[in-house]
Amino acid sequence: MAATVLPHMCVALFLAACTSEPGDRGNPRADTNSASGINVVDPAPLWTDQTAWHLEEDLRLGQVESEGPDQFGMIGRVMIDEHGLIHVLDMLSQDIRVFNPDGSFSHRIGRKGDGPGEFREAAAMTMGPGDTLWVVDPPEARYSAFGPDGRFLRSIPRRILRSGDWPGRFLSDGRYLDWGFDQPDGINAKDARIVLYPIILSQGFQNPDSMPFISYTHRMAEVEGKLQPAVFFSRDLLYEVDGHGRLWFAVNEQYRLFRRDLDGDTTLTVTMSAEPSPINESDREVVRKRMALRPELTDAYLAALPETRPIINRLIADRAGHLYVIADLAGHAPGTVLDVFRTDDGQYLGRLELPQPVPLQPRRLLVGYATADHLLFVVLDENNTPFISRLRIVRPVD
Repeated sequence: MAATVLPHMCVALFLAACTSEPGDRGNPRADTNSASGINVVDPAPLWTDQTAWHLEEDLRLGQVESEGPDQFGMIGRVMIDEHGLIHVLDMLSQDIRVFNPDGSFSHRIGRKGDGPGEFREAAAMTMGPGDTLWVVDPPEARYSAFGPDGRFLRSIPRRILRSGDWPGRFLSDGRYLDWGFDQPDGINAKDARIVLYPIILSQGFQNPDSMPFISYTHRMAEVEGKLQPAVFFSRDLLYEVDGHGRLWFAVNEQYRLFRRDLDGDTTLTVTMSAEPSPINESDREVVRKRMALRPELTDAYLAALPETRPIINRLIADRAGHLYVIADLAGHAPGTVLDVFRTDDGQYLGRLELPQPVPLQPRRLLVGYATADHLLFVVLDENNTPFISRLRIVRPVD
């Protein structure tokens, strides 16, 4: 009989309730206690003018006029494997296109369908042991594995109660980290809790074990006494897994990062003083365009907007010990700020400027991926056509 993964309810970490007083910029203050591990406030950047990294775009993928594999509909995920092959999951065509490091097309994985090796709504992918590619298809409730040449290997049922489309990740010991979720207050609460459950599957995707959960509050818009889907630019929880299997979290309305182990202990908190960008008329125009098909809801969504945009938009970890934070800060062009931290000690290395802004509009999936030597981002051209930008990380001093 198929096993169902049930929530583990013994320990909760309410990130939105965590507080910390900022110290003077450039003078980090660290306090250690058993409840919250190490708390670092306003760490000074480690980079100097001589040692600071910078980014150089060395490849673009995506042609508007092309009818070939480099014409993308809706890019859902991107990834670089250890051989430098670029994997692109197109949500519309429901296939994965693989490109060589020089940008030439290599092969295609999967296609739309319900059969073995096909996808109905593939939503995430990750590399597994033996250079295998694993793809999550939530409607089919299965993981599908493919070999390095794109050949279909096998499918395994995804037996998770209320699973989402979040990307999982293989840990260094071969176990797999996936996610379940719950809404304990129901769908009719204006400030409803969302609970995420990290779930560890042993090798072979057996013996599921749910870890202590993470809870945060998600705001809804109220229209004529009825609640509608979440407010634009509202509070959200961002999370990522680093190369050592530690969980990183942030509630996007604050510049505060949390590192937690799989036992539920918060081992590191990093807080940065930062001013968020205010909601402006161009943001309101974005909402009007997004609500064009439901004009009767537009005024309510505009009234529910917060005063500022989310200060953190994405966390991306590589396997070389770095966490990249895409921030939206006052005084900076949207989508250009990339802060870099070490995952071992939370040391703030410094700030990079993205040469091509990444889209930060509400309800748009910010797609990115990091390796030790490259960053991949999905960006938009002047016609809002998506393409992939590969950025080489240039380190003057290793």
